[in-house]
Amino acid sequence: MGRVAIHLVTRRPIDVAVSKDLAADKLPLVYGHEIGHVIDQLAGEIGTKGIKKELKSVYDTLNNPNSPDAKP
Repeated sequence: MGRVAIHLVTRRPIDVAVSKDLAADKLPLVYGHEIGHVIDQLAGEIGTKGIKKELKSVYDTLNNPNSPDAKP
C-alpha cells in the first residue's frame, strides 16, 4: 500500500508514496511504516541481526488484528 523510491546510485530515499485507495484510518500506519524505511536508508540500512524475532512480533501486531498481542 506504500513504497519508498531509492536513488540507484546514492541509495538515498527520493520519494514516498501511498496508494490512493488506502483507507483514511490506515494512512498513519502505512505512512509511518514507509517513513521507517526512509530512516533505515538514511542511517545506512540498519542491521536486524539478533532482533528479527522482535521485529516479526511488532509487524504481526500491527498487521494482524487477530494477533494475541494486538491492541483493541
